[in-house]
Amino acid sequence: LRQPSITTGVNIPIITELAKPGKLPLVSVNQEEDSGTHILMITELVNDTNVQFLDQDDDDDPDTELYLTQPFACGTAFAVSVLDSLMSATYFNDNILTLIRTLVTGGATPELEALIAEENALRGGYSTPQTLANRDRCRVAQLALLDGPFADLGDGG
Repeated sequence: LRQPSITTGVNIPIITELAKPGKLPLVSVNQEEDSGTHILMITELVNDTNVQFLDQDDDDDPDTELYLTQPFACGTAFAVSVLDSLMSATYFNDNILTLIRTLVTGGATPELEALIAEENALRGGYSTPQTLANRDRCRVAQLALLDGPFADLGDGG
């Protein structure tokens, strides 16, 4: 179901979790193109078939495989089954573990993990263009809809 346009302070598009039907309605927020705000989102799908509800304008057949849908191909939908497949493929190719680590942590390196494991204090330093470029990476965030600024979109709203 698509609800009327909801506007936040910066016109951020919001898509609720599709994994729990009946608990949360599918809500999307239209983003104004002239605002200059463009935030990419990834939606986790527990049931692969729910990908058909991500884009109301797209006429996906419910029987279409997840990997053949536009949201999955564009990188806006991520399914738990994909993570399971990646984990099992790690047995044969250890480079996949680096991919999973990058997806989950946004790019933590083995060197950083070694420093933390040895209980070394992370000391601040001067910011160089190289360190600033390393910070410019994807972030993974899970937004709660039951409390906080989006509480009116959850069960109580």
